[in-house]
Amino acid sequence: KFGTLLWTTLPFISDYAYMYGDFAIDRYSGNAYIVQGLFGFGAKIKKLNPYGLSLASFPGIKTAVEMWRITFDPCTNKGIIGGGGDSPFQIAYLDTTLATVNPINYLGPHNDIASIAIDDYGFCYQIVSGINKIIKLPMSNLSSTIYQVSTGYNTAEYDSNFFYDPSSDYSPSYNGITISNQTLYTTDGYDVKKWNSNTGILLNSKNIASSPDGDQTHKYWSGIASNNCDQILVSNNDKILLLDGGLNILKTIAMPNFVYDIMIQNKNVYVSGKNFVSTFSLNELTCPNIIANITEPDSCRGLGTATLSITGGIAPFTINWSTTPAQSTNTVSGLLAGTTYYYFIEDNSCPKNKKS
Repeated sequence: KFGTLLWTTLPFISDYAYMYGDFAIDRYSGNAYIVQGLFGFGAKIKKLNPYGLSLASFPGIKTAVEMWRITFDPCTNKGIIGGGGDSPFQIAYLDTTLATVNPINYLGPHNDIASIAIDDYGFCYQIVSGINKIIKLPMSNLSSTIYQVSTGYNTAEYDSNFFYDPSSDYSPSYNGITISNQTLYTTDGYDVKKWNSNTGILLNSKNIASSPDGDQTHKYWSGIASNNCDQILVSNNDKILLLDGGLNILKTIAMPNFVYDIMIQNKNVYVSGKNFVSTFSLNELTCPNIIANITEPDSCRGLGTATLSITGGIAPFTINWSTTPAQSTNTVSGLLAGTTYYYFIEDNSCPKNKKS
């Protein structure tokens, strides 16, 4: 039953951590990896099974006293840890046995990894606070920078809600970057931005909240998530906004309190916030499924037809066939032998190029 508390754990109960870290789930095994955040003798890591029992732990090393972010790709069984602070450590591969951590420094001290994401093409993206840049790295070599571009945000190394300070009311600690296909989306809680992930070029920007002068609490800051159809959920105070690929607001969903972080899985949305967790379904998040049914001609000199069967997605749909003359209905006729392409766009601008 959704919302039933199964277990709780305090993985670092014996340590004082000024700011907490992050966790990632291996969706295949259900195991969780938890990084401590900040600890002066070296940030620790815990690996828990789906029942909250400890499977392994890393005791920490002095060259990695801060571990702010962790992300995990269950398809490749690889994870990345983002750090920072005084120690010369920005990033490291996750050893799933937790036997070792080998910190990599490519920026120098006091460049904290505030947000992190990995794509399906072997690349890692980070928002680095302090210098306020998006940095792209290859997963195969986490020290070879592909590009660095300014985020246009105004975040400090500390006192920002990318990190969790237990003494602050407005300190949700969220991941402010997500990737959909080859498009990056970022947020600082005030502005949502769309980037070309290949080049780092800014494509679009949308203001969703005002930024008071001298605001040090950033109380509107919170998480962002996307699916493979360039549909974005971004939280704004005690609401979640559904945006399309053009950053148009399609829907506003009220939440009980400040929203901290969001995850999308199929059309299900999982939310953590101040004093609550929540899950709900959004039909708008259902990507379209398209099947082309082809009818062969009765004779070798006849012409064929094809009909698109569409389920899911958001109507109205736009369909364009590569026929002469052009056709734009679900069923196309007069097809010659060979390959015919169709271009499909649903109402939320999720394009699909196919052939039949």
